Amino acid sequence: MPRILCALPARTWERIMTAELATELEELGEVVPCPQPEVLSESEYAALWLAADAVLTGWGVRPPDAQTVERLERLRIVAHAAGSVRTLPRRLLERGIVVTTARSAIARTVAEYCLLSAILLLRRHCEHLGRASAADAPASETLFGKPVGLVGFGCVGRCFRDLLRPFDCPVRVHDPWLSPVEAEAAGVIPCGLGETLGKSRVVSLHAPDIPETRGMIGTRQLGLLQDGAVLINSARGRLVDTAALTEELASGRIRAALDVTDPEPLPLDHALRRLPNVLLTPHIAGPTTDDLPELARLAITEIRRCLAGEVPLHPMSLEAYDRMSF
Repeated sequence: MPRILCALPARTWERIMTAELATELEELGEVVPCPQPEVLSESEYAALWLAADAVLTGWGVRPPDAQTVERLERLRIVAHAAGSVRTLPRRLLERGIVVTTARSAIARTVAEYCLLSAILLLRRHCEHLGRASAADAPASETLFGKPVGLVGFGCVGRCFRDLLRPFDCPVRVHDPWLSPVEAEAAGVIPCGLGETLGKSRVVSLHAPDIPETRGMIGTRQLGLLQDGAVLINSARGRLVDTAALTEELASGRIRAALDVTDPEPLPLDHALRRLPNVLLTPHIAGPTTDDLPELARLAITEIRRCLAGEVPLHPMSLEAYDRMSF
């Protein structure tokens, strides 16, 4: 019988697992729980990985050390019930072990957040709250037909693009890894960063947090945004120069929805918390409470397919690993 190490910390297990899904996992093999990996010694934790045919990981996972990874002979798959796998050693992939991600299950809810934010900010919803009359209300806009710019076109960017289809929005994309064939199939216009920022009424950031992208949106880039434009960041706070963004938003020239910031969380007295043109949320764009079990469901599906000799649905390549956010 295959042995399945559940390397999910107790707090993660409780968030994403249901009784039904736990039963499905148990039907695949002998499940070895590890609810408190932090209390185990290196040798004790290594022994669990070395004896596993499959490992279920997720938020808060304790990765195996380098020596353990080199000794893995039995392990066939690491199914990560979360988005970025950068917490796991790259060497797992180099050794030919399948590593899968549940980012597709996360992408749809983040895209939903982006759509919600775009509409709320264009409609000036927050500025209307508490008003007794619309007589002196600020001018609002519809999303229908508005040009949208996506900086990055990974899972979330593609999901957001799909949600925009009913609104007939022309969509520009800046992504150095987007091929012309992919752009045509998705119905988007590949552009440089400057054109994407300058010709869009709504700009949504979906680039990964890697050394090449940190601080990619600074004073010069923010200055390219149209007056009254909406900037959405549900990706990573380090993509944006916080000081420059704060200054631009304080001028009132643009509006922003920020689910991520740098630092995160922002200090309680930070200026961004007091601006009326900022929709600030505490990194909640990802899975809603009721949707969290989808992460476990997808990871269990990956384990089932691998143990049955089938091709995984969402395997990571070395190239994709290197382009994934930290």
